[in-house]
Amino acid sequence: MTRLFNQAARAAATGLLLGCALLPSTGCSQLQDKAAEAAPEASESENAPVAEPAEPVSPPSSNPVPEGEEETAMVVTIEGVEYAARLNGTRTAEDILGMMPLALSLQRFAEHEYYAELPARPSLEGAPVTSHIEAGGIYYWEGWNAFVFNYIDSDIAPYEVVQVGAFDEGLNDYLLSSAPDVVEFSVSEDPA
Repeated sequence: MTRLFNQAARAAATGLLLGCALLPSTGCSQLQDKAAEAAPEASESENAPVAEPAEPVSPPSSNPVPEGEEETAMVVTIEGVEYAARLNGTRTAEDILGMMPLALSLQRFAEHEYYAELPARPSLEGAPVTSHIEAGGIYYWEGWNAFVFNYIDSDIAPYEVVQVGAFDEGLNDYLLSSAPDVVEFSVSEDPA
């Protein structure tokens, strides 16, 4: 299992580096450093125990929004199909909303998420962090400046992310069952 994980990490890192080679103006030097860290070399650590991924779980019909914060409706479009999503009222989510519309290539990672690097770093001011990610949750991870869509509940400790929103079950089902390793999608504020 660990050997498979290390192979996947090396493959993901290679994909990150290839993306940087194709898009050198995106400030990928930090991303290349992180990709190198994500690709562990074969070693005796391959025999270390690794937590098994959690069973797939459908997201709740609505992830709670922190008290006093308002949600902003979004539309996520993949292969011409629109899915409902929403961002919460955190400062981090507001900064991401200010970057929209976005066209991103999300890459599958760690058998529980898809992620893409954002064009700018949002503020983390006052943003609560968590190591427990939920299926249907949209998160921001500062380490790779990543906009993350999770499709399986998981504990990612020692890493911490900021939950910035949630997406509907239809998108979760697509990501869980039939999505390729790289998904081209656009996300924008819902004009309705």
